[in-house]
Amino acid sequence: AFYYTHIFSDPKNRDTLYVLNTGFYKSTDGGKTYRTIRPQHGDNHDLWIDPNDPQRMINSNDGGANVSVNGGASWTSEDYPTAQLYHVATTKDFPYQVCGAQQDNSTICVQSVQTRARNVEMYAVGGGESGYIAPSPTNPNVFYAGSQGALITRYDRSSGETRDIQPYPRFFSGEPSSALKERWQWTFPIVFNPLDPKTLYLSSQHLWKTTDDGQSWTQISPDLTRADPKTLGVSGGPITGDMNGPEVFATIFTIAPSRLERGTIWTGSDDGLVFVTRDEGKHWTKVTPPGLPDLGRVSLIEASPHKPGAAYVAVKNYLQEDRAPYIFRTDDYGRRGRRSSTASSPAITFTRCAKTLSVPACSTPERNMASMFRLTTGTTGRRCH
Repeated sequence: AFYYTHIFSDPKNRDTLYVLNTGFYKSTDGGKTYRTIRPQHGDNHDLWIDPNDPQRMINSNDGGANVSVNGGASWTSEDYPTAQLYHVATTKDFPYQVCGAQQDNSTICVQSVQTRARNVEMYAVGGGESGYIAPSPTNPNVFYAGSQGALITRYDRSSGETRDIQPYPRFFSGEPSSALKERWQWTFPIVFNPLDPKTLYLSSQHLWKTTDDGQSWTQISPDLTRADPKTLGVSGGPITGDMNGPEVFATIFTIAPSRLERGTIWTGSDDGLVFVTRDEGKHWTKVTPPGLPDLGRVSLIEASPHKPGAAYVAVKNYLQEDRAPYIFRTDDYGRRGRRSSTASSPAITFTRCAKTLSVPACSTPERNMASMFRLTTGTTGRRCH
């Protein structure tokens, strides 16, 4: 099952092999029989076998990494701090808290500054392993956090209360996207309106909005995805249907409300469409930039803090064997868009981006915004490469 199935052969014994997936299996008779190996954590992604001493191995999994010196009979502990975070958010506390959702674990927040006089407190803020975390812009004790299966919770740090506030509370697993009335991505976006701290957005294939802390939700868009039936079927094979959440397709993958203009919201889908509304969802215009690859994942849209109508779009297409960087910009609400990454850009890897929390001043606003999306590593204070 799932995308990380791997087979490794022993470098010195042709009849010994290892199979990694959610579990970990070993055969010493060429695959006729298997026994289960039990490392410190499940979801096994990789294995290194010492070519000179095959009894010595390193396994990486969702809990970190562990070492065996006896062919997998026993493993070292995973008692060091490791976390794979889907997204990172900060609070308005002083010192501020840094929060994220940990793969195969809980959400977590930790103080940004450690002093000798005070131990750093770590705590969960609701939600689960895969989601966005949106701290309240007005109340530092309140957090909105998501997870797989469309879960979103409201957590109050002052009281410890957690409340489920899903707009469509139906857990799904083992069903194709075509069977779901609302298609929720594993890591669906949760975004506050920067011009209205009472307004919170999240998305399935539709954009949803609440102004009362999730007590009620309003759908403010039609389906803003391509939703090609050929991409909505069963993702697995005859042995296992897969479809555990990450495979849900044709969803709004990113939401970007304008920082300067009320009612303007950008959306990007994981099947390659970009839309914008200028009246808080009453009317939508498809503004997918020319050159965006067919079915490319629009992983992030950043609305300009300097110019209404300007936005930046980052796209990944590696799932279709295309590792080129795709970055687009528009200055006129998508009427015209151009690709910022050019043919001369090094196509060594696809674009990874995270929203910039604050942008240092540059000589001109446009140089400032352009510097947020670079094709090289090592730019201090920005998080896109």
